Amino acid sequence: MQKNEHRNVTTAQPAAAFDPWLIWVAFRSHWGWVVPAGALMAALFGLAIWYSFVPVYEATYIMEANRDYVLAQAVNNATRDLAKSERQLISHDIVLGPVLAKPELKSAFSTKDPLLPEREIRKNLKIGNAGTDNLLTISFQHQDPEMAARVCNEIAASYLQVRRQRDDDRMSNVEDWLKGPIDLWKRNVESHRQNVSELTKAANGYDPYKPGSSIESDSSKLAQVRSVLAGLEAEEAVLEARLNVFNSEVTDADGTYIKPDALELQKYVDIDPEVKKIQQKLDDIQTKIRTMEFREQQNMYASRYRTLKQDAAKAEAELKVAREAATKSAETTLAELARQRRAAAHEAEIQQVTFDLVNLRAKRLAFEEDYEEEKSRLEKLGGETSEIFFAREDEAQANEILAQLNERLAIMKTERGRGASVTTMAPASRPPWPIEEIPFKKIGMASVAGFFFPFALAVLLEFRLKRITSAKGLESNELAPVVGEIARVPGGSKSTRGHRLFEESVDALRANLLFKLEGVRTIVVTSAMSAEGKSSVASQLAISLAKASETTVLLIDADLRSPDQHDLFGLDIGPGLCKLLGGKATLDACIDVSLGEFVHVLPAGKLDANPHNILTKKNVEKLFEQVTARYRYVVIDTAPVLPASETMAVAAAGDVTLLCAMRDVSRTDHVTRTHRRLAAAGANIVGTVFSGVPSHEYAYRYGDYRYAAKIE
Repeated sequence: MQKNEHRNVTTAQPAAAFDPWLIWVAFRSHWGWVVPAGALMAALFGLAIWYSFVPVYEATYIMEANRDYVLAQAVNNATRDLAKSERQLISHDIVLGPVLAKPELKSAFSTKDPLLPEREIRKNLKIGNAGTDNLLTISFQHQDPEMAARVCNEIAASYLQVRRQRDDDRMSNVEDWLKGPIDLWKRNVESHRQNVSELTKAANGYDPYKPGSSIESDSSKLAQVRSVLAGLEAEEAVLEARLNVFNSEVTDADGTYIKPDALELQKYVDIDPEVKKIQQKLDDIQTKIRTMEFREQQNMYASRYRTLKQDAAKAEAELKVAREAATKSAETTLAELARQRRAAAHEAEIQQVTFDLVNLRAKRLAFEEDYEEEKSRLEKLGGETSEIFFAREDEAQANEILAQLNERLAIMKTERGRGASVTTMAPASRPPWPIEEIPFKKIGMASVAGFFFPFALAVLLEFRLKRITSAKGLESNELAPVVGEIARVPGGSKSTRGHRLFEESVDALRANLLFKLEGVRTIVVTSAMSAEGKSSVASQLAISLAKASETTVLLIDADLRSPDQHDLFGLDIGPGLCKLLGGKATLDACIDVSLGEFVHVLPAGKLDANPHNILTKKNVEKLFEQVTARYRYVVIDTAPVLPASETMAVAAAGDVTLLCAMRDVSRTDHVTRTHRRLAAAGANIVGTVFSGVPSHEYAYRYGDYRYAAKIE
């Protein structure tokens, strides 16, 4: 026997990562229960969404920027992008606080958590525009349509009141600041008038208010400059008043707490490292609890189940504490960011007014220089009467500045009467229909999730089992090379093509063995577990060897625990191998020759002792010496290696060993462990045989070369 010429002992590699092909394998292997279970789960998930669905109504309040004006457009005018500029004010406590303070509105929410009403209002509140920047919409969602409209109107009313009060306060502050410059210029006018009166008396009856003076006839340019200069000084006074108002306003940068947006706050809390850590811990515990409940193991492992429940309660308490701490930290961070943004916006307004004021002062200085130059020119022309003339000019200039300041004050009072910068266009009414009458989208998503849930379980099962689905999968685990792929045994007698492909695949296996292994006499066929095609391969290989060599081949059934060969050929089990190795029968008495001269069968016989005591290495070697003296080839069908370790003694005594694996049945870890055990026992594993390949797949890979004439 040439047992050491073809040794091929390799080491199996670690299990491969997830293979996408496993998805198709899972469906192919489990579609019989996956599809019905998926349909049932889809229906259950859809019904669960249907029965748990609560319709939500949305009420919307529409406002419009008040861009109308009576005398001056720039006074108390609304910003261009209303939704963007007013969003922060509407969501601020200054607006929502009065709404939350009303007990009748709190009744719309659960009272277990005092912060829940505020969270719910902020969560369901939406601020946007109605297609244009000129329109502002406040929307609120609630399960009760009446409550949705009521809360929406309350928020809008609170905002309009705050906006109106802020506009009134700003206008009042500007008016108050204008009163000081007006009083000052009133005193200046009175002073200049008194000066003109005194100079006129000193001029011996000269009437400065009547035309005729040469200076008056040449003073038109001076009057124009004086008029422009008066307008600039009045505008400068208005800008100074606005700047003083801005500087005196209390901004959020002074430390006032700004309530952060609920969604943004929730996002900051969720990404907190401590919260994520405890949440992961809680999810793991709950997964274990659900697994035990799904498998109904609560009573079997009651102590473990109670411990997990206690751990879950502790984790929930820790998570609550961690979320509270993270919420405080996030509120501080977000409030600081909001204050910085508000302070930056306020500072930008101050800088703009300051810039306008600087430009205006530069322009005023330029006109003052022109005024002084014209005044000097007229002084040279006027002689003794110029003093009176210029006193009148000072009086006129003071009067003009005073008149313009009074005009500005009158304009502001007039514009205040037109209302706030934001007005109501359409209040919120009771929504007649919910946002979603039937949750088709949610039902569809839930149904899809339910349908694929059993499929996901099947994929997970296959991933854990790691079944072998192709010959390439065998070779990728660094096992012995695949020496043959066996087409699936056809189920019906009418499938002539299937029978032909099956026989062709067995003949290809036999050809590979004969060409590669010269001098081989005993061929052991085994597998890792049962139902992996070893018995079919052994019987058909024996027939193929007999036809090819035209000699009688002996087929030995060494699977003493669950023999199959006598049933496959329709033979009597006889005394068999058990009696022969036990010394209770002769070889001639145990071999069945009723099949003719091609194949003789040595059945297993009835097991009457421990198979380990029967199939010892010594007994098997002695048997092989006897049978090889009579037969050119001996094929031995053995028990699967993992559940029946006596097979290793048979494999060690044989010339070569074939390890069988069945498509979609054999598991990678089983085949790998079997390969290691056989190699450790000294078996000469020349290759693996991959059985169960579908006929169409075998024909696609190797072709279907039919016979031109029927073989007799």
